[in-house]
Amino acid sequence: AERAPAGAPETTGVTGRLRVVNEVHRALAAPITPEALLELVLDRAFVHLNPDEGAIFLRGPDGSLRRAASRQPPGAKGEPLFSRRLVQEVVDKGVAALVTDASLDQRFAGSESIVMSGVRSLVAAPLLDSEGCLGMIALSARGHLRPFGEDDMELLVALAAAAALRIRNLALTEETARRRLLDKELDLARDIQLGMLPRAFPERPEIDVAAELRPARTVGGDLYDVVAEGDRVWLLVGDVSGKGVGAALLMAS
Repeated sequence: AERAPAGAPETTGVTGRLRVVNEVHRALAAPITPEALLELVLDRAFVHLNPDEGAIFLRGPDGSLRRAASRQPPGAKGEPLFSRRLVQEVVDKGVAALVTDASLDQRFAGSESIVMSGVRSLVAAPLLDSEGCLGMIALSARGHLRPFGEDDMELLVALAAAAALRIRNLALTEETARRRLLDKELDLARDIQLGMLPRAFPERPEIDVAAELRPARTVGGDLYDVVAEGDRVWLLVGDVSGKGVGAALLMAS
């Protein structure tokens, strides 16, 4: 049976899928937040694949998955489908999954979350790029007249690939911004540290004194001072073990 609702753009065939993917790439090229990006991808998936529910899951730093975006029909209760068996199949293996009839598919026969939910058909694709798998997007349908097909899976894989690329780029952009902020803070710390050192030395006729500090990194743990006391001149030099911020903090104390 035809899945797309009346009036929806044609998505069957290579030309139709390329048209949809091109549309998504153009939309994702504009400035966008990570949250808006996920909502946009879900929106395109619902427009072109017409599922009953869908969700995008992202991997955290510890490898666990979290539901980052989801959509359900009005009045639906509970949360969108999440199956550990589906995660194993899609995220861990890095391959798309297509289930045309959940009651007959042996891969998910033991998955209570799928069997008990009443899901008839589902399709899922990994958010995959050259660096690895970032998570997955999963869509499900409960009706018996609208099973997902191979064309649906191929389109979702293309959407997931476009989303993964943009998610990774956004993460790199955020990391670059954080590094720039850190660089500015370290420059400020360097100015503060150099300001702690003496700007002038005692004037004595018998000696000339000069000093310069060049940290191996932006800040470091070296210090010096010159103190005149009576007929004596004390030359003080300190070197904290280690380098970087930790050594600089101990030097300041």
